[in-house]
Amino acid sequence: MGRDFVMEMMARAPSEFTITPRNPDRTIPIGGKNMVFVNVSSPPNYWDLETGKTPGTREQCARLLKLTQYFKLHPRRGWLPPSNPSTSTRANAHLDVLFDKLTLTDKVAHAYSLGP
Repeated sequence: MGRDFVMEMMARAPSEFTITPRNPDRTIPIGGKNMVFVNVSSPPNYWDLETGKTPGTREQCARLLKLTQYFKLHPRRGWLPPSNPSTSTRANAHLDVLFDKLTLTDKVAHAYSLGP
């Protein structure tokens, strides 16, 4: 992409817009005077008091999704799967985590389209 094209596309972006997730009660205004906080996506490691620092797993990712759902601070959730899924699920890790996100949360996903 050339610089002129990128600048032209940026000029077309609205200064404010709204993202509506599956649950319309969790609509998020973006831009203007609005600030949005998000959880991290696809951390290579997880840490807790019981296990310490370990490579990320689907189960640990699901726990973080549940926390994101519970707390009001994070109106959006991350998109990517753990960066170190087990060998048996590596090829489908993104589908596994997408399933978890669709079943464990009703917040706006990190990956979204603003449309035309």
